[in-house]
Amino acid sequence: DPTFATKGVLTIEDVDAPTQIALDDQGRLYVGMILYDRLFQVSRYTAAGVLDVPMDVEPTPPTLAPNSQVTLPPQATLPPVERLARDRFVEEQEKEQLAALPPGDGLTVTASKPVITSARPSEDRSLTVTWGISAAAGSPYVTATAMPGGRSCTSNTDSCVIRGLDPSLKYTVTVALKGETAATGALSVTATPVVSMKIGRVASPTTFVRPASRGAATWKVRGGCTLNANNTRIAAPQRAATCQLSVTTAKFGSTPKTTKSVTIVVKK
Repeated sequence: DPTFATKGVLTIEDVDAPTQIALDDQGRLYVGMILYDRLFQVSRYTAAGVLDVPMDVEPTPPTLAPNSQVTLPPQATLPPVERLARDRFVEEQEKEQLAALPPGDGLTVTASKPVITSARPSEDRSLTVTWGISAAAGSPYVTATAMPGGRSCTSNTDSCVIRGLDPSLKYTVTVALKGETAATGALSVTATPVVSMKIGRVASPTTFVRPASRGAATWKVRGGCTLNANNTRIAAPQRAATCQLSVTTAKFGSTPKTTKSVTIVVKK
């Protein structure tokens, strides 16, 4: 709502989920929505009315006493198709919210410690991480870390690029002063890297994602890329596109049935 910063009015349209609103001592507004009766999504707005960092919070399951009974959350009772559609919906919402944030996120940070503002797919198998810190702190070196794996980058500007990531994983990224670790409960951002492929290129699908085990593999692709008859080659279209490549491996030994997927950005 364009009047939010001047009249204190925020209009949220097309929201059917239960919503909770809170204000902190810096004049920032927190809007929390419960999606699918399970996922708590929080969006923070600055005192100027600018969307700050969005995040998702998975509630912590309660500790159960012996012989107690528990009702499984709705996620466990959803049919596979609905569960997949829900996960895609949440992922697309995260991407849209992060894409709406300008570089630097229009956020004035007064903290003496760095505050992460975004983590976005950039180069091949990489995430570009940005943060803010109080001007009074100067330009200290800051380290951004992606988990799982612990890959990191360090810079004394307001951003750096974490490279060599697995595009089939969703990473949780935090920042801290160089030589320190992010405090428990520190603000974090989740993001998934992408892989790039040149227009018209043909390659092995295992170049982009490897099966989780030696179990029987089922490959699927959509978005304009194509697989050959025996799934040994993937071809990029003769135009820019974004493809989704996935491989599902059957249970093999102690490794359960597993699906891994990656986003392939096709460009010149």
